[in-house]
Amino acid sequence: MSIPTEQPIIHPVFKTDSYVFTTDFYSNGTNQSLLEELTTKYLRDEAISEEELTKVYDDVKTWNDLERFYYIPVLSFLTIVTLCNPRATWLNPLL
Repeated sequence: MSIPTEQPIIHPVFKTDSYVFTTDFYSNGTNQSLLEELTTKYLRDEAISEEELTKVYDDVKTWNDLERFYYIPVLSFLTIVTLCNPRATWLNPLL
């Protein structure tokens, strides 16, 4: 019986032979980090929750300089598009 592992917030930059994100991101694999999963949700036009974004923001202080350089722009973009999304029910409790 395998023990489930907690989903990482990010993977180290250049962890694999792929560019910034892992090959799991590009192949829609099951070992995506939370940031990769949120990026996938954006690309599929799926809702991103406040809790998911907050988890990533809470982890930023543990990132090294290279991870900040590559991942903060992605996180900032995801935040902007989430805040501007009229379907974001956590922004509008009347929905």
